[in-house]
Amino acid sequence: MYKNMLLNADELMWFFEKEPVISEDESCVIFKLNDGINNFEIAFGYALPYVSIKVFSSIGMICSYYLEQIIEMKIKNDEISEYLYVELKQNNDVSSFSIRIKPRIQINLQSLCS
Repeated sequence: MYKNMLLNADELMWFFEKEPVISEDESCVIFKLNDGINNFEIAFGYALPYVSIKVFSSIGMICSYYLEQIIEMKIKNDEISEYLYVELKQNNDVSSFSIRIKPRIQINLQSLCS
């Protein structure tokens, strides 16, 4: 299952509502969220060509649907240059799926942690 969406980076960060942390090797900024059912982790990497989000759930399809709805609620149609390209893929393992976000703009990782 693939979905292509436009997502505002500020709104994605608002959803996680957690202060990001810089990894020990300072290679990426990490956001984490555990809502009691799903465990989300998003890492903005300095060296990566894309942003990686890992989502783990006891029921992968429900988790996938849940996150898709959240992303769809946060879509905007203006200022496309400020958006991220999102690719959602259901993994073979039904208990997890992954998202790759390709930045359309340069992200200042230090400012994310301020």
